[in-house]
Amino acid sequence: MKKVQPPVCFSPEDINVLGRLINNISFVGSQLLAITRPELYQHARANLKTIQRDFGEFIKRLDALGTQTNDIRVARLLEDIEETPLDAAGILTLVNQCFQAVAFLSHCLVVGASVLSQEPLAVHPPVGAPILH
Repeated sequence: MKKVQPPVCFSPEDINVLGRLINNISFVGSQLLAITRPELYQHARANLKTIQRDFGEFIKRLDALGTQTNDIRVARLLEDIEETPLDAAGILTLVNQCFQAVAFLSHCLVVGASVLSQEPLAVHPPVGAPILH
């Protein structure tokens, strides 16, 4: 018998944190491939450390969801980012993990936001502007 999972429901604050995670992990992954703006990379790493500290319980919740579906562990990724490897293979592995996590978190964002009420979440920034909260 197939076990049915209850629908995932995120609060507006959870959705904000998901967006911040997606944004900052994307910056880390892209800058690891081609460091064109090292200040963005450092800023994104600092933001991820703050998110991990301030929203640890939410990160654990995401890890539980990731383990159920496709073995994505956000907490582990955040630790790996803190200990960024220096060799090419290690960097490429970390970049791959970043983009897999971004895909997973984006899915969570879409699924979690679809069950919310009609309340608006945030003002959209101008196109092309870095977000990095």
